[in-house]
Amino acid sequence: MMKFTTIFSAALASSALIMAGCGSSGADSAVTQVTTATPQQPPVSQLPALISGSITNLTGNRLTINDRALDISGASIQYGDTAVASSALTQGMKVVVSTDGVKVTQVDLNPDISGRISAIAGTQLQINTLSVDASALTSLPQVGDYVAISTEVGSSSQLSAAAVMVLQGAEIPATIELEGLVQQLEPGQQLFVVNGLQVDYALAKRVPADLANGSWVEVYGSLSGQRLIALDIETERYADAAEAEITGTITWVDSQQQRFELNQNLSFSVLSSTRFEDGRQQDLALGRVVEVTSRMVNNKSELVEVDFQSKPADPAVVSKLDPRFAVSGQMRSEGKTLLFNGFVFHLINSTKFDDGLTLSGLESVVLELEGVQRNGQLQILEIERADNEPRIELKGLVTQGAIWGYQAADQSLTPFEGKWVELECNLLATRVSACRLDD
Repeated sequence: MMKFTTIFSAALASSALIMAGCGSSGADSAVTQVTTATPQQPPVSQLPALISGSITNLTGNRLTINDRALDISGASIQYGDTAVASSALTQGMKVVVSTDGVKVTQVDLNPDISGRISAIAGTQLQINTLSVDASALTSLPQVGDYVAISTEVGSSSQLSAAAVMVLQGAEIPATIELEGLVQQLEPGQQLFVVNGLQVDYALAKRVPADLANGSWVEVYGSLSGQRLIALDIETERYADAAEAEITGTITWVDSQQQRFELNQNLSFSVLSSTRFEDGRQQDLALGRVVEVTSRMVNNKSELVEVDFQSKPADPAVVSKLDPRFAVSGQMRSEGKTLLFNGFVFHLINSTKFDDGLTLSGLESVVLELEGVQRNGQLQILEIERADNEPRIELKGLVTQGAIWGYQAADQSLTPFEGKWVELECNLLATRVSACRLDD
């Protein structure tokens, strides 16, 4: 992805933070309306400091992103510290657009992986020792091309290209890039895994202080055999902007629809003041494409608006997402993991602690965990005190007549054997009964 080279202004005028085009309501009494013989759309007078999404249209110096047609003439086009010609931009490529509130100042390429194509087998591209499915593309790059690839949102164990940009000459950076979730972190060995590729960060000049399993990182470096030797590691900090507008796919949502995850790496909490356009809070669901607007308020990022960009999610898209889990019980804590009935659940940087819970007090209460299984790792996204109810909600894999180690006292789990399901069951000690699909 991209390195942030632009320092955003500390704050934008609060009256200019949300455009009417983004779904705000009410009239601004300080604006004088001018009536002309031919009604025209008023010119854009303010833009968010940061706009993130995929390019949906390119016409000359006009780039459309998040349903905004933006004039990028005069703006710098960058990939990290490298200048890129505007002609290299392509539809479907992820970008981050920086503005001064009135005009676009910079467009940063925001790919998920970059490097040279080492082999092509059918529609499978080999890059950085990884295989990327390019069946969705209308044309393929050539072996030896240095490419920047934006991948589709889907299972973290798969890579599918949504757009490929071929960089040439001076546009080619000195490093390759890999973006994704940190797995199998070994701080003592200075190793971790991203998308199945081992990363050695012993020589990295910059490493996030909060690096942990589940962190979403951008790694820049070079290949050495089957290892990526990291020279620089960054995390995305959209919250640094006074206002950010981001379009993406919901990849997780909690059972109360109070908190959701976008593109597998950005978490948002719904506030009483959060506005919803073209939908309701109850419409937050896996696979839905939304445009979110966040704003810095008292040095804290707050969710201002959620604008639904699609109809109910395509089941084919939802089926590709990492499976969600939910489990309740009294657990044993070991560092940043919770152990329960032989299962290991991982606390990550974005784990939200509710009900006043802290890391040091997790063993003294019955907990309810929600999260996702990614690359075989159970990552906790939300943790709270479990309700004292006779019925328990469980999401997970039913195997050998049990779910999360709770053995069935009857035959109610039998129809779900071998399936990842969302159930509601009676709970008595360590056994469950009368399990049925949770509507």
